[in-house]
Amino acid sequence: MNLFGSLPDFPINGSLRSLVLSNTNFSGGISDTIGNLKNLSRIELPKSNFSGQIPKSMEKLTRLAYLDLSSNNFSGEIPSFQMCKNLTHVDLSRNGLSGTIPSVHFQDLQSLVYVDLRFNAFNGSIPPSLFSLQQVQKIQLSNNNFDGLIPNFSNPSASLLDTLDLRSNRLDGEIPKSLFELGKLSILLLSLNKLSGSIRTIDFQGRLTNLTTLDLSFNNLSIVTTANLTLVNRLPNFSSLKLASCNLQMFPNLRNQSRLINLDLSNNKIEGEIPSWIWRIGNGDLSYLNLSNNRLHGNVNCAENQQNNWSKLQILDIASNNLSGKVPTESFSHWAAMMTDDLSSKKHLSFRVLPLTEFYYQDTVQVTMKGHELELVKILTIFTSIDISSNHFSGEIPTTIGRLGALYLLNVSNNEFTGPIPSYMGNLSKLESLDMSRNRLTGEIPHTLSSLTFLSSLNLSFNQLTGRIPTGSQFQTFENNSYLGNKGLCGFPLNITCTSSILPIPIYPKSSQESKKGNDWLTVFHGMGAGAGTSIVLAVLYSIYKRNTGRSRQTNLSR
Repeated sequence: MNLFGSLPDFPINGSLRSLVLSNTNFSGGISDTIGNLKNLSRIELPKSNFSGQIPKSMEKLTRLAYLDLSSNNFSGEIPSFQMCKNLTHVDLSRNGLSGTIPSVHFQDLQSLVYVDLRFNAFNGSIPPSLFSLQQVQKIQLSNNNFDGLIPNFSNPSASLLDTLDLRSNRLDGEIPKSLFELGKLSILLLSLNKLSGSIRTIDFQGRLTNLTTLDLSFNNLSIVTTANLTLVNRLPNFSSLKLASCNLQMFPNLRNQSRLINLDLSNNKIEGEIPSWIWRIGNGDLSYLNLSNNRLHGNVNCAENQQNNWSKLQILDIASNNLSGKVPTESFSHWAAMMTDDLSSKKHLSFRVLPLTEFYYQDTVQVTMKGHELELVKILTIFTSIDISSNHFSGEIPTTIGRLGALYLLNVSNNEFTGPIPSYMGNLSKLESLDMSRNRLTGEIPHTLSSLTFLSSLNLSFNQLTGRIPTGSQFQTFENNSYLGNKGLCGFPLNITCTSSILPIPIYPKSSQESKKGNDWLTVFHGMGAGAGTSIVLAVLYSIYKRNTGRSRQTNLSR
């Protein structure tokens, strides 16, 4: 809304019951006189420009039931809500609030259902009183500086808690046993802390039966798994399972996980071959698979009695292992989510900011692009990537990869691929980042690649490529580093003149769909400059950060 202004002082014994100003340009602070509004039951001021401290006089609002000050610029400590016995909803997320939160602030709020304090700078211990409230269903405290132990749940079997998000804090110690007795718990997110101790898969046996989303990644935990099929059958039926950097020594047996959409087992010590059951998990609904940075070896082949039905797969990362052999040609033929340009079915490149009040935790993933790691938050429905780098794959790159017309990122670097770069890669019309460096590729760079108008990062270095570098659109923007180590290449931007005076003519193939309609959505950004449109829009969707060690805190993208 275009409303702007500031809040006035409020009269003594004012009769106002609801104060609702959402998505406005209102600014300034909230006057201490808000404590005069004894009948006020609802304060809803999200996504505006309010600033300053939250008035301590709010403690007098004994009839307050709903408080939402999210996505503003409030700072300082928060008042106590101990006297607000009717309070059901508290959302103070995405501000600059700080300080400790005494347990008494949430003491005996038996009506409280929803608490969201994410993306602030709170420190100290998590208030134990929050974990004693039987009616609370969602506790979200991620992206703060809370430290110490996770409090125990006083009566976990009676708790209605379905969401616990404590990611990106400084919590340490072991996960309390009472947490495994929360029968209603559906979403458990504890990643990016300093938690320690061992967790056995048997701890989940017959417990947490409603759990669908689990993230224990990047702690000091050790997950002890088993191949015992009896125990496997009694695990929760996950939709998202993230156990990155959990000291896993072997694959957890997930053969019966029929609802799995996101699986992250990266940065572990898993040895051996990729199990055959991996092709069946999720019953074709798997969207994100990350097995990178392990000790996997052997070929990547779909067994004869298995069917590669990853029709919804959008992000595949098996980089930094010891996998070898040829890449299965038929694999790309089944990955429909990386092929389609159908906006209605895939909502590809919808670029809308998802509501912050909804839960899309399963859509927060990491990929490697342009030498950095990116965290893609809430955009899994619009991003596709394949990273098989730093393995020992050999043979030619399958021509079927040209079918993946919706692919954004392709990294096949640091392998042993031979032969030419497939000319069909010119069909990857959405491709923004391509890394084929440090292989044994030969022949000329296909001129079809010059039709990739969104390509903003290219690395073909240290191969055995020859001939003139293609000209036109994107290729005019790449520097020498993209072609280093290819002694047979010539032409711009290298300082090597080609002996032939005949310039190649760039080829711009049109898809059948584009030919029928006469244009394509790519033309929307064409006038913004080669590749610039994509770079600008994607900048809204992800943040780039360097990880100094294998275990560092990740920065979440905030809208």
